[in-house]
Amino acid sequence: PDWQDVVYSADWDASPSRIYQAHPGSPESRDLDLANSQLLAVSSKGDLAFLQGPFSHDGFGTLARTSITGGQPRQLLENVRLADWSPDAMDLAVVRQVDGKYRLEYPVGKVQGEFAFAPFALRISPDGQRVAYTQYTMGTRIGLYVVDRAGNVQNLGAISGQTSDLEIAPLCWSPDGREIWFRSYDPSDLNTIYAIGLNGVHRVVARFPGRVTLFEIAADGRLLLSTENGRKGIRGVAPGEEMDRDLDRKSVV
Repeated sequence: PDWQDVVYSADWDASPSRIYQAHPGSPESRDLDLANSQLLAVSSKGDLAFLQGPFSHDGFGTLARTSITGGQPRQLLENVRLADWSPDAMDLAVVRQVDGKYRLEYPVGKVQGEFAFAPFALRISPDGQRVAYTQYTMGTRIGLYVVDRAGNVQNLGAISGQTSDLEIAPLCWSPDGREIWFRSYDPSDLNTIYAIGLNGVHRVVARFPGRVTLFEIAADGRLLLSTENGRKGIRGVAPGEEMDRDLDRKSVV
């Protein structure tokens, strides 16, 4: 909440995901002792919204909250995939499954949309009056939408081509609430961050040499992001051998 530390979830060595707190410049992260949990959002008052397992095959779990300073987690809702805190930390926007349909609720209990497929990302605006979310449109293209507290939906248009290999990316509002920033949803363009205004005008924010993920924009304009390089290959174990070995040294980034 002070835009200094970073709270994140990660799974190491195929173990269940846990939540950690890190301070930029320090090589160590503090384990928050929340096992089998995936972080969704941190409020302005230091409350964590996160999912607790067991998880469904498509990532739904039980929404819970706790303080970043510690304390017993409190479970809130089942069958939740996404959540975000309002700026005053009083309300949550959530995507959850109810009776086979996927609902976007803001605040919890007030349905702002119902879908055949779950939205991929959501983020509450800095003034707390709107929620941006992504959803399929025109086949398998990704569309960006904004809904206000009264349920009025604004379609900002498609932000990807037809996608057969979906790369989910978070949404971020600019501090002044005039733009929504996101990493490209196109599998061939995973190194680019775009911004789209509420008037539907797109622009390129930055391009990077490798895959990038944008997580947050601080109040002072700093970006929290990660870059990564991936490697794919073929490995195998021959008869009589105990260790696998690289059979194909070609790699992709």
